[in-house]
Amino acid sequence: MYARVGNYAKSRTSYQQALQINPELTTATEGLAKVEFSDAIRNAAEAPSAEHYLRLGQVLQQAGRVPEAHNAYRQALKLNPKLTEAQKALDALNGQPPAGSRQ
Repeated sequence: MYARVGNYAKSRTSYQQALQINPELTTATEGLAKVEFSDAIRNAAEAPSAEHYLRLGQVLQQAGRVPEAHNAYRQALKLNPKLTEAQKALDALNGQPPAGSRQ
């Protein structure tokens, strides 16, 4: 119910508590993923920042939405070119070794 009314913090907590009780509860796992996704989209839309786009990229990548994750990481780097975590994630999606690593 918390997710339906947009209270993502309480919704997240409820799903996490359910998963502590029963880690196999797929409805809680799916619900938590939806809350994370909705929260990441809302944050990026309401307060665009490199960190919010990084989080959105991570959530999209976890959901298997690689092209959209790629775009979110690129937007994060556009806002903050020094955000190394976004660059590493983008490099990984592109199949490149992380910057500064030896081959």
